[in-house]
Amino acid sequence: MSEAALTFCCPVCLDVPRDPVTIPCGHSYCMSCISGCWDQDDQKGVYSCPQCRQTFMSRPALMKNSMLADLVEHFRNMLPEDSLCHAGPGDVPCDVCTETKYKAVKFCLVCVVSFCELHLKPHSVSQAYKGHKLVSASCKLQELICSAHKKPLEVFCQTDQQFVCLLCVLKEHREHNIVSPAAERQTQQKEFEEMQMKTKLRIQKRQSELTDIGAAVTTLKLSAESAVADIERIRSELMNSITSQCSEISELIGAQEKIGMRQAEISQEQLQQEISELQQRDADMQMLLHTEDDFLFLQNIPSLSNAPVCQNSQRVILSPHGLFDHVRKLISETNQRIMELLKKNHMQISREVVKVKIFLPLDPKTRDEFLQYSCELALDLKTAHNNLLFSKGNTRLTWGQAQSNPDHPERFDSWWQVLNKEGLTGCWFWEVVYSGTVFIALSYKSISTKGPGTECGFGRNDQSWSLCCTPSYYSFWHSNVETKLSGCPVSSRVGLYVDQRAGRLSFYSVSDTMSLIHSVQTTFTQPLYPGFGFRIGFLGSIQIFPKE
Repeated sequence: MSEAALTFCCPVCLDVPRDPVTIPCGHSYCMSCISGCWDQDDQKGVYSCPQCRQTFMSRPALMKNSMLADLVEHFRNMLPEDSLCHAGPGDVPCDVCTETKYKAVKFCLVCVVSFCELHLKPHSVSQAYKGHKLVSASCKLQELICSAHKKPLEVFCQTDQQFVCLLCVLKEHREHNIVSPAAERQTQQKEFEEMQMKTKLRIQKRQSELTDIGAAVTTLKLSAESAVADIERIRSELMNSITSQCSEISELIGAQEKIGMRQAEISQEQLQQEISELQQRDADMQMLLHTEDDFLFLQNIPSLSNAPVCQNSQRVILSPHGLFDHVRKLISETNQRIMELLKKNHMQISREVVKVKIFLPLDPKTRDEFLQYSCELALDLKTAHNNLLFSKGNTRLTWGQAQSNPDHPERFDSWWQVLNKEGLTGCWFWEVVYSGTVFIALSYKSISTKGPGTECGFGRNDQSWSLCCTPSYYSFWHSNVETKLSGCPVSSRVGLYVDQRAGRLSFYSVSDTMSLIHSVQTTFTQPLYPGFGFRIGFLGSIQIFPKE
């Protein structure tokens, strides 16, 4: 918009003239605007120009300025379509527009007025408005105005942490620390940028966790599919094996049946033949007994009396195992043993299936929940002091006579201590049963191992965190500062839970319940290595129970 726009503004309403008229002094106004002004001058009887203050003794007649009206209309047509759009719902209307309300684009903190594109022009071209601060027009403009003094909120009170106007500074906030909004923004922007950086890191962490969950879901799905496939394969193998063995035994039974049947048939034929021969001999003997010829009787007796006895009758002996009752009993017993084994294994496998979880308790309470995080520990013997003795698969530590172990750069040479082989990340839990005075610790791998200085002792430096356990009390060590702990009953069984990502380390007294001994909230920057040790000059023992 050119500076010529000001030429077409009515000096009274600062709007483009509507029905423009020109009075005798040469100035032009809206007909309604100058008529309104002169209506008020009717009581004085003298009429003046609102702009140059020239007076007229009689009220001039007002005639429409056709040329100016045409120019105004032409000017309106030259404006961009969106520069004077009508104020709609949710828009801030221009406070200067009298009839048709156009959309405000700026708000002046000095004038405390909203301006449309047309009425804003004087602020950009006139020196009278130099120094006026313009902000974007918003429905929340009341938030920029002091509710008490109706003045713009120009400064910031650091004492009360709020925007105030200059009158507030002179009254309610006289002795407060007042700064400009720019200075306060510079201060808070640094904190906000740090907050934003933490937010970005948290986003990265959550995205990493989201990726881990996705990978875990994929792994779970593949693992479940593999398990189901194994079950189907084993079921098929079992069915095939049972079918094959049953078929083999059935065939063997059938073969034995055929052998027995064949033997029975042979025996039946032999017996039938023998019976037939005996029946024939009996008939001959009967006939001979009834003969009346004595000569014939005596002549045939020798042949019938000396007839050979059939030897088959001596070989027909029925076996006591001639039936398959014993086989059936053995099959039934085998089936029962298989069913019992399957039932036992089914219950065991079902318990293991129920234990499968993607998500573990975020805040474990019970011992069972803690044990879901249990891990296997493997002590690194090359870090162990020579006076430490190991047994039970290197899970039990005691103090004893010095061993002749070769020196190693990672071996503690003055402190009776040992580190785990692997560093831990994520969430883990393990338990220790102890006697005497011992140290249960977590340490960075970078802890010093040589010399008697505090840089080597668990909890005596900023590289490690240690719980000192005695028969009568607990104390916590970190950065060579001891914190005596009270309020928790001393137990010979202590559990350690660590959430490396969340920076949480907690020690628990383990009995029927989990009683918190001490908890630390910090930031772990490296993997954590479990460590165990004894106070020099005090005997004791440590038994590690990674899993139950």
